[in-house]
Amino acid sequence: NERMVTTPWYEEEISMTDAAEKGTQKVISEHSTVGIVVTTDGSICEIPRESYLAAEERVIRELQEIGKPFLVLLNCVDPNSSQARELSAQISEQDGVECIPVNCLNLSEEGILNLLNAVLQEFPLKSMGIYLPDWLDALDVSAPLKTELLEKIRTAASGVEKMKDCQAAVSCLCESENISGVSFQGKDLGTGSVSLQVQLPRDLYYHTISEETGLQIENDRDLIEILSEMGGIKTEYDRLKDALEEVRKTGYGVVMPDSSEMHMEEPQIVRQGGKYSVKLKASAPAIHLLMTNIETEVTPAIGGETASEDIISFLLQGFDGDVNRIWQSNIFGKSLDELAEEGLTAKIQALPEGARRKLQMTLQRIINEGSGRLICILL
Repeated sequence: NERMVTTPWYEEEISMTDAAEKGTQKVISEHSTVGIVVTTDGSICEIPRESYLAAEERVIRELQEIGKPFLVLLNCVDPNSSQARELSAQISEQDGVECIPVNCLNLSEEGILNLLNAVLQEFPLKSMGIYLPDWLDALDVSAPLKTELLEKIRTAASGVEKMKDCQAAVSCLCESENISGVSFQGKDLGTGSVSLQVQLPRDLYYHTISEETGLQIENDRDLIEILSEMGGIKTEYDRLKDALEEVRKTGYGVVMPDSSEMHMEEPQIVRQGGKYSVKLKASAPAIHLLMTNIETEVTPAIGGETASEDIISFLLQGFDGDVNRIWQSNIFGKSLDELAEEGLTAKIQALPEGARRKLQMTLQRIINEGSGRLICILL
């Protein structure tokens, strides 16, 4: 009694309310996994909508501070009315929450399952795997297409915090002109993990192959035809590969013939003295590779000695002594390396056909007759 006399009744009521609120916060923060805030649009009873605003805002704010997943239900007589949907959207935008209009008295089993699924969407996202087509792995990390896609993925994933935000990430990815679609491969609400599969336009696949190979490919037919042709070329190269490596190391390499190139002649009976024997003769083409060092000079007429010195000074100063860059300079209508290439080609093509045949015959006799000596006379 003494306390009631010295303490106004409203202060006591406020004190008890604060204690109840603190107790509620402790229960939610320590013993609850999810929360559901039930408010109304004022159509349920005679209490107007304005009377719920203060409590509604306070509870939503407290739950946001606690950080537990929660859902706001807007209890309405007619949850499908335009007024209920507009108010629900207003609460969602204003407070940054998921607000769903419902009629709590008429909730069905399906409606309850939908609400449970909605509140699970409020759980934090723990991991999101985004899978790209396998053929992108063949591209270099610095390839423009790969760089653009990775940047788009970073942008899409930057605002994802909750499970429900995954759909916004999908929409963001689909905005790229190089992405034809994104589908959910897996979504585990229990572990907070999501898997997305990104689809790229088929035309982009062909365009990328064309850029990487320098071949014109527009459809599967072109791809199969070129792969078949390249398969034959690779078979031929596999035969040359060892010989090319050898000629680069030692200056000489041989492409050995295979069994399909062997030419077998009919057996012959040969008499040697008083004995007879069977002679079997076979032949096969072998490709011999020789490395020759071809020399050429580029000596364009520039003018007098002073003009030549000026050109040399320009080349050395402009290219900082880098020989490769000097050869790429264009001061005669063509670059110096083009002039040098023309000179080398002219020398190689100048070798007469007769001289080529003689070289072939000479090498053939050395191999077949086993001669280890060679005398060349150049005229």
